[in-house]
Amino acid sequence: MNDAPLIVSSYPASYVENVTQPTHFWGRIVFGVPNLVEGGMAYFWIFVTAWMAVIAFMIYFKPKKQKHLSRWILLLAILSIPIGAGFYIGAIFAAIVGLYGLELPKPFGETFVGRIISSLRLKSKFFENLVKDSKGLQIAVVTLIIVGLAAGIGNSLYTTNLYKIKAKSPYDPEAVANVFLRGVLYTDITVYTTSISFIAIEIFKWIMLSVIVYVLAVKLADRELTFSQTSTVMAYAFVPEIILFFMPAVFMNEPNLSETWQYLIFPVSWPLVLFYITHLWGFVIMFIALRATFDISTGKAFGAALLAGVPYFLVYYMLIIPTLTLTGAPFPGVQIVFAGQSSSMLLLLGSIGLALAVFLGALRKE
Repeated sequence: MNDAPLIVSSYPASYVENVTQPTHFWGRIVFGVPNLVEGGMAYFWIFVTAWMAVIAFMIYFKPKKQKHLSRWILLLAILSIPIGAGFYIGAIFAAIVGLYGLELPKPFGETFVGRIISSLRLKSKFFENLVKDSKGLQIAVVTLIIVGLAAGIGNSLYTTNLYKIKAKSPYDPEAVANVFLRGVLYTDITVYTTSISFIAIEIFKWIMLSVIVYVLAVKLADRELTFSQTSTVMAYAFVPEIILFFMPAVFMNEPNLSETWQYLIFPVSWPLVLFYITHLWGFVIMFIALRATFDISTGKAFGAALLAGVPYFLVYYMLIIPTLTLTGAPFPGVQIVFAGQSSSMLLLLGSIGLALAVFLGALRKE
C-alpha cells in the first residue's frame, strides 16, 4: 500500500552517506521484494494470503481432501514471499503445514519435513530409527538436494548484490542506495546456475564427510554400521545450511558486509555469523547422531565427532577451497578462506581436537 516493502533498519537513513560509514554500524532486513508489491499488486498479495486462510479452514472441515488442498497451501506459501510472508515465519509455518498435509496420515515425525525438524531439534530417537529405515538413504539425498538449492539461492543472491555494491571503489552509490535503502535484490542468470551448482557441492561434502566418518569412526573402532547407514545419518549434519537461504534478507555496512572485524580470536561478518551457526549446529547434530547410532557414551560420541569433523573441516576449508582458488577454478557464492594466522590457529585447534578425540576413546574398540 505504501509502494515499498517493509524495511527494518538499525536506525533511519535516507542517504548513502548515512549507511556507508564503517565507524557506525548499520544494517537492515527487508520483508518483501521491491517492484512486486507496489500499487494494485498489493491487493493481489492480500488475496493470496486470504485464500491460504480459506484453504486452511477447508482442510479443517473437509479433512479427506487435505492432500489436494495442501498442495495449494504449499504453493501459496511460496508465493507469499514477495510481500514478506508474514515476516518469513508465516511462510515457513505454512510450507511446513502444506508438506505435512501431503503425507497424511503418517505421523509427523515420519514425514519429510518432520525428519528435517527432528534432526534440527537433535532428537536421538530419530537417528536411532534412521539406520533401520530402508528408504532413509533416498530421503537423505532428496533432503541434501533441497538444502543445497536453498543455500545456493541465498548465497548466490548475496554474492551477486555484493558484486554490484563493490563494482566501483570503494562502492557504487546507486547500488548501495538500491540494496541498502530500497531493499532491492539484483539478480541474473548466474544466480540460478550457481544455485544448481550448490547441489553438487553439498553432495560432494556429504560423501567426503561420510567416508571420513566411516573410515575413522566406524572401521578403525570396529563398529557395526554399513556405509549406506553412515551416509544416511551424516546427510542430516548439513541440514542447518538451509538457513543460508535468508542471507540476502539482511545487509549491513562494512566491516560486516564482506570484510571482517575481530572478536577475541574469531573474525566476524554477516556471512561468517551464518557460517559459525550452521557448522556448529551441524557438528552437534553429528555428535548426537553418532551417540545414538553407535549406542556409546557421551564422551566417546563427542570424541568420534571430533575425530571425523576435524579432518573434514581442515581438508575442505584449508586444502580443497584454497587449491581451487589458486588454480582459478570457479567456486560459486560466498566462500570462507582461512589464511595466515587463522590457518595456524585452526591447525593448532585441530591438533588439540584430535588429541582430545583419542583421549575420549574415539578409537577404542567396543
